[in-house]
Amino acid sequence: IYMALQIVKPSIAELRELIGATKNDDRPRHSFSLYPAGFTTGSFIELTGSQRTEFTALFLREHPDLKVAWVEDSITINPYALKQKGVCLDNILFVEGKKDIVWCLSQVLSSGCFQAVITENSRFNDKDLRRFQLLSEKAQNHFFLLSSSPSTSWVPHLQLNVSKKAGEWNVHALRKRGAL
Repeated sequence: IYMALQIVKPSIAELRELIGATKNDDRPRHSFSLYPAGFTTGSFIELTGSQRTEFTALFLREHPDLKVAWVEDSITINPYALKQKGVCLDNILFVEGKKDIVWCLSQVLSSGCFQAVITENSRFNDKDLRRFQLLSEKAQNHFFLLSSSPSTSWVPHLQLNVSKKAGEWNVHALRKRGAL
């Protein structure tokens, strides 16, 4: 018996489809007035710029029913400042992960109890960030990483630089990965 083996080379379009670069994303999105495209559930969003915390607070104000975990090494966010921005604190859990923030974030993400997890950029390496990304995708929540400057990591689905001058918001997408 003789069998011919034929090698089929996929097209660029087929390869992009395989890695999700052009695939239609049917996951739910949370709309946001400052970023009209909205945020897809299961996405890793890195926010940089001078107004990253206020930007996040405004997102939370527009979605008061989201269950949120705000995780930091040492809590620096003032819950009363969030309340002054109109954020409902009823569904926000503030977690201080002094000893092991990576473990804390992993537990919070894998619990599936939260629709959004927010953290300040600590000393995360690519392996940690990849873990957070996978856990966020599995739990279908938003993972917001607030960074002072954009990371060079390939892991975030979306990197936004946010600033505000004279009351005017400037939201600039530094990088989008996949079908966001």
